[in-house]
Amino acid sequence: NIAYAHAGAFLYVPKGVVIQDPLMVYHWAQESRAALLPQTIIVAEDNTKLTLIDVYASHTKQHPALAIAVGSTFVGKGAKVSRKTIQNWNEETVSFQLDSTIVDEDAKATTIAINLGAKAARFENQVILDGPRAASNHYSLSVADGLQEFDQRTFQEHKGPHTTSDLLYKNVLMDESKTIFSGMIKVHPTADKTDAYQTNRNLLLSEDAVANSLPGLEIEANDVKCSHGATSGKLDEKELFYMLSRGISKKQAQELLVFGFLEEVLGKIENPVLMDGLREIIEAKLGKGVKKE
Repeated sequence: NIAYAHAGAFLYVPKGVVIQDPLMVYHWAQESRAALLPQTIIVAEDNTKLTLIDVYASHTKQHPALAIAVGSTFVGKGAKVSRKTIQNWNEETVSFQLDSTIVDEDAKATTIAINLGAKAARFENQVILDGPRAASNHYSLSVADGLQEFDQRTFQEHKGPHTTSDLLYKNVLMDESKTIFSGMIKVHPTADKTDAYQTNRNLLLSEDAVANSLPGLEIEANDVKCSHGATSGKLDEKELFYMLSRGISKKQAQELLVFGFLEEVLGKIENPVLMDGLREIIEAKLGKGVKKE
């Protein structure tokens, strides 16, 4: 990416500047067998606030492509930065998305990653909580079908004292799709009073789908509170039966349960237009085709 990057976005926000409306950046794949190497760089100085949304999408359904996207975010003291990524390449694309964030004293970074497209996609998210009382939240939602494979790697690195991080990754798997989650929380000796969480939840809608989870902890400080966990399961049969007994069709009931599972992440987007668009894409992918009343 660094050697061949020729497109992307650079956002520099001076001290004290607050940007209320989200900034949108679109990355499009159009030509067959194209290589896309976009970069997004955010430099937010002290006491700033902003939201940037990266959208990765294809003009056609059939043209294969290779996408290697890199995102780098630097969050100054007291700043609040939110970065959201929506990956919806066509299913002939191989995707790599490598994001890193450095958070300074009393600052907060939030990342939300939506993964829907690509034949095979690897998403890496690294955060370094560098200053005292730095905080970060990380949310991800993936919906996989067919033979899609989503590989997710995360690294929450606590260097400063009194730092906090919270990570929640949710995956819905259909057909013969596959997801991999491998996460690590690392607490340095200088990071006393760390408070860190890491959760991966998988919902399997097919007997042939496979979800692999490997959360981890590496703690070198004595006074910390850290936890991690992973779950995999199917739709609740009792909840499904309850809806069927109330006259709801099986397809609609399944969709309602899936969206109930995903809402914890979808609700974090906080943009009604964007949320409605994502729900429509997910509905189509689930094959429900439920029309809004």
